[in-house]
Amino acid sequence: MNKRAFQFLNIEAFNENGQIHLKANELIGAIPIRMPDKGKDKYVTDLIVKPRYQSNDSNSRDWFQWTYQLAEFSQFTLAPEKDTLMPLMRLHGTPAPQYLLAREVILEFVSVVNEHSWRRFESLERIAKRPVGNVDWNHYAVRSAIPQNRLLFKTNTNSISENNQEFRKAVAWLNFAVSEIHSYSTPVQIRVSLEPIIHNIQRKLSLIDITISRQPAPQIFKPYSSDSIHLRKLKRALNALIKNKSESNFAWRIDFSQLYESYVQATVSRALDTSENNKRIPKSFISGYHSKVTRLFPKYLEPDIVARIGQVPIIIDAKYKSYFFPREGESKDSQKERLRSDVHQIIAYTSMTNSKIAILIAPSMGDMSFELVQYSEIFVGIVGLPLDWIRANDYSHRFRKFVQKIVGRLID
Repeated sequence: MNKRAFQFLNIEAFNENGQIHLKANELIGAIPIRMPDKGKDKYVTDLIVKPRYQSNDSNSRDWFQWTYQLAEFSQFTLAPEKDTLMPLMRLHGTPAPQYLLAREVILEFVSVVNEHSWRRFESLERIAKRPVGNVDWNHYAVRSAIPQNRLLFKTNTNSISENNQEFRKAVAWLNFAVSEIHSYSTPVQIRVSLEPIIHNIQRKLSLIDITISRQPAPQIFKPYSSDSIHLRKLKRALNALIKNKSESNFAWRIDFSQLYESYVQATVSRALDTSENNKRIPKSFISGYHSKVTRLFPKYLEPDIVARIGQVPIIIDAKYKSYFFPREGESKDSQKERLRSDVHQIIAYTSMTNSKIAILIAPSMGDMSFELVQYSEIFVGIVGLPLDWIRANDYSHRFRKFVQKIVGRLID
């Protein structure tokens, strides 16, 4: 009945003792669902999946603002993915907040306005008092029969400026983005932080004499090879806003595991001397051997963080998994199995970087937790890192002390 919707958010549904249980995984978002007693073929309400392991001070009422603040700290872009085949039933509280994309448009607009990178040649039709440009002489021959029209020439002239059709359309969408930021649904913190930026953009645009339509056109902006980097970024942000506006009431999702990985990288990098995020270890084929099976291997292996304290290399992998949260009815053997594959994986990474220290980091509630075991010459640490970006400096300091103790054992 709801198989497609559950698959979209990677929700597992199962029956236990006559009751239906739903298990969410790495995705957050909203989907419409059908109810067995309300008609099989009709969606009747929405199901919202929020992040697990929220910090203790987060309020369920403003969970998306909390997610946004976590993403800001982690330098992670929240870009909801939509499914237009599944319309949402509720118009308030369910669709993905549009202010996130509006904010991106405003921030990207700053560089484009500063560097005047949206200047274009445009052929403008006007009436001139002398024959300039591409004069419509047929029109002149007809109109010049009237004496007062003899010094009026209908002509097309080329000009290069921001006053072109594409830029005017972009400014119309900018105005829409500004109105979205000023709406009551946008958190006060975001409105206040963007106000001076909006004022600066509007001041610079006031120096350009352009006519802007009240209703922004829904056409997508086409990127060109001649566009600057900032202009391409702005067009991507504008297209995302346009698409989101037309699809605002459809099922959406965000991969929260990727956000947690970025959060770990942002927190841990403060504690280490050097760190590389998502360093790729490439695959190489060996000549003289077949590759029927090995061609199916991953092109590269990618630990989340390859770091160093002094000259000691360290492998760190973030896992958005419930290591520190035993599941109801789960046996100890089952809990062990959940960790086994991740431990094998991170130990394999150490062999490729000549590291003796491997650390898995997973969400925890309350305070940080640290555990350490040793397999032969490899130290494997398990760290519980709460999703509380406000305490990131404290977490970084304590994580560094933990790693330094392991390094001390390694040297001894």
